[in-house]
Amino acid sequence: MVGKFIPPLLIAAGSLFGILTASASDPQPAEQRIRAALAKPITVGYAETPLTAVVKDLQGKLLVSVQLDQRALNELAVSVDSPITFSATEISAKSALNLMLRDWGLTWTIENEVLMITSPQDAESPDRLLTRLYDVADLVTPEDDPRKPPNFGPLIELITGMVKSHTWDEVGGPGVIQPFHARGIRALVVTHTGPVQEDLAELLANLRALRDANKINLPLDSAGEPDDASAAEPLPPPALTRGLTPAEEKIRQLLKQPIGVHFLETPLSETLDVLHTQTGIKIQIDKKSLNELGISLSLPVTLDMKTLELRKALDSMLDAQGLTWVIQNDCLLVISASQASSADYFNTLVYDVSDLVASHDAYGNSAADYEQLIDLIARTIRPMEWDVYGGEGSMKPFTQGGIQALAIRHNCEVHERIEELLARLRRLRKERPENKQEDN
Repeated sequence: MVGKFIPPLLIAAGSLFGILTASASDPQPAEQRIRAALAKPITVGYAETPLTAVVKDLQGKLLVSVQLDQRALNELAVSVDSPITFSATEISAKSALNLMLRDWGLTWTIENEVLMITSPQDAESPDRLLTRLYDVADLVTPEDDPRKPPNFGPLIELITGMVKSHTWDEVGGPGVIQPFHARGIRALVVTHTGPVQEDLAELLANLRALRDANKINLPLDSAGEPDDASAAEPLPPPALTRGLTPAEEKIRQLLKQPIGVHFLETPLSETLDVLHTQTGIKIQIDKKSLNELGISLSLPVTLDMKTLELRKALDSMLDAQGLTWVIQNDCLLVISASQASSADYFNTLVYDVSDLVASHDAYGNSAADYEQLIDLIARTIRPMEWDVYGGEGSMKPFTQGGIQALAIRHNCEVHERIEELLARLRRLRKERPENKQEDN
């Protein structure tokens, strides 16, 4: 009996590591088991611990094989006995690895059923690229007539523009993305590194989650599809964004909460420990970027405010020192402002903008006008940091599969300003007299 094929991305959005092609008789191949282990929360505490001892400890915690790429370490002049100092509580093993290895210029990949610690250059070498198959029928099939040929173009453009855009073959990188269409199959075949495969899977899952969130509790039309036009009650606001893990979304919300801060010549590391205790936010320090600025963890901080939003308190503490913060790897990372403007620290968020791009063409047909919204954002929020002006931030529209979304890749601060701008636009429309009458 032939095993049933399970398309990787039909797995629930919460299981983003389960992107391997699998059969019903083999639900947990070795690589999938490693990815499942990487998704689990772990607690680690290393103080000047040799790298080899760290690897042994991780093997015990994750119950998977972890190895060091000796050749890659030699090329970076990193010893297997390099002292690792890092601690984290209840964050995903993937996030812990990313944070811990970054200071040494290392990364990880999955190779031959092993979690391999190596250099970013080696991880992208052709012999270490992985090939994955993604079922994307629901994202490329024309909505007006499913019998029409699939349109892969918008989805491929979105992926190559949002997921490590400099690493695809069309710009000289190692990654390859190829559509395949045959009877009963509408798929993307992607060859790239393990981390990029995960980012790609997450992007597709976020698109689907955004679409599905806006179908909840809607009446059905005659074809059994959600019908917002016949809803008896006003529809809830669209799900605005998808792209952060639950832990990262929680941090984003906590940053808006007021707190009291009373620091007088308090060492920077101690102030961050206090904020962690007060809020529960996991805070990490990018020691490498602080060292580059010549900033010590004992830097004295003075700030006395009875009530202040946490994000504003952090800005007040960090700005004068050339520091800032980003949300990444399930924690709040204190980092240099110059590093934060690098694409390595950007988040990709998917915004539902169906209510802001609705328009009509010259013939009166419904159409989506993204150009005006993209231009508004690029011209009013950090203009020189967008790719159209030579920066690294990027925006890509996507209109297919019941989705009208704008995928945006930039840092946390810019995302906050974009959300504020979109909210103000929506409030403006709602407050107009004619729209108030429609709501009533």
